[in-house]
Amino acid sequence: MLRRSMGAAALWLFLGGVGLVTVAAAVFGSSPVDAVLPALIGAILYATVRVPLRWSAIALLAILLTVDGPADGAGLWHSPFVALGEWLQNASALRLSGIEWIAIFLLGVHVFRGATGAQIDGSNRLPTARILRDFLFLYVVGTIFIYVNGLLRGGDLALWKLRNLLQVPLLFLLFNAAFRGPLDHPILGRVIIFAALVRSAFAVWVQYVVAPRATGGPVDFATSHADSALFTVSVILLLSTLIERGRPALRQVLWFLPPVLIGIVANRRRLAWIMLLISLAVMWRVNPKTAWKRRIRRSAILAIPIAALYVAVGWGSSASLFAPLNAFRTVSGTTDLSTLWRDIENWNISMSIREGPVIGIGLGQEYTEVMYNGEMSRAYAEYRAWPHNSVLGLLLFGGLLGFTAIWLPHAVTVFLAVRSCRFALLPEDRTASVACLAAIIAVMILAYGDLGLNLMECRVFMALAMAVTGKLAVATGAWPCRSPPAQT
Repeated sequence: MLRRSMGAAALWLFLGGVGLVTVAAAVFGSSPVDAVLPALIGAILYATVRVPLRWSAIALLAILLTVDGPADGAGLWHSPFVALGEWLQNASALRLSGIEWIAIFLLGVHVFRGATGAQIDGSNRLPTARILRDFLFLYVVGTIFIYVNGLLRGGDLALWKLRNLLQVPLLFLLFNAAFRGPLDHPILGRVIIFAALVRSAFAVWVQYVVAPRATGGPVDFATSHADSALFTVSVILLLSTLIERGRPALRQVLWFLPPVLIGIVANRRRLAWIMLLISLAVMWRVNPKTAWKRRIRRSAILAIPIAALYVAVGWGSSASLFAPLNAFRTVSGTTDLSTLWRDIENWNISMSIREGPVIGIGLGQEYTEVMYNGEMSRAYAEYRAWPHNSVLGLLLFGGLLGFTAIWLPHAVTVFLAVRSCRFALLPEDRTASVACLAAIIAVMILAYGDLGLNLMECRVFMALAMAVTGKLAVATGAWPCRSPPAQT
């Protein structure tokens, strides 16, 4: 009775507060939207508190993967939701971004429910493999270490860089608390594929409708660099579902796979094809030997003459049909100015690593430009303090100790995902494991090739892959756990 009375009092207090804020916004606001906004935010907060945490996390994931940010669309076109994307990504009140405020709020709801014994989230959530949690704690320690090291060496505060790194464990905590395990994998897969279809449509619209009118030709990228990871994971999800389920999944794949591939072509990011090829090779390697592997091997042998003809005709062509081939041809060639610039940057970072090979130079410092690499400060002022190559950048800032602490969770996730695929008895579990492998592969390639750790979607995929893999390892028996709760 007392709990019910307290709940009713809290509800009336909440409604009264929303009402007062709405009246104030209507009187002092500059537009009718200001009067509606408090009631809308209040309704969202009320729904968030009343529904299971997993639905709030799923809604947040869908928004993060679909909404466009201010840098998307080559600056030529934005959806009506771009303001939301900008708020989610950029720091605002108390130097926290929208995604951080939401994650902290949802984690607070989770802690409150646990403290009060609320059962709204159910009791069938699987625990996470302890080894992953331990190494993520080491990740946090390593991040703080390189930040403090930078301050002691006279570097700037670099709070946005610290936030970028700490978003990964923050989102992991949210996803780990919200998702139950394999029970939630189907809806997570649908959200990722839906987001890929939305972003593919965005890319096609910008590249083939907006760009020709605005510039007279194609733009370098139509959505964002991070969408390469989204497209890759979606393709792996679809192909793995087809492999595991066979003919029943064929219609779904035929409907959804071509639009995603068209999105990759429209976005014109070479790394997307590298991610996809490596992810396909890994999926082939970790899956058990089955009849489909033998059929694919025979088909590949028969397709060798066609592949040779494709390479002979398309080598050097810039046509969309030969986009994958062009990506492999130019990604390591010095004839491409972008690749040449990155090669020189990698050289400069490698030389600068000698300044602190063990403990690094710390966040807030810059690499030494041993070889002049052109003026980049107008386009990207932080190019020496937060390099395009995030892998070498972390090795520079953190040295061997800091880099190892931050990079180990990726290796542990790959280890657990491979073991989960080998231990899995259900086809859905194998699909989830290879999708997590594809996510980590995509993030690593983006981190090495193009500002990976500076891209919000990459941090989201890192955290999601770790959370899913940690519970999947327990569910499949790939990592021992004391009496894990059964899922039905």
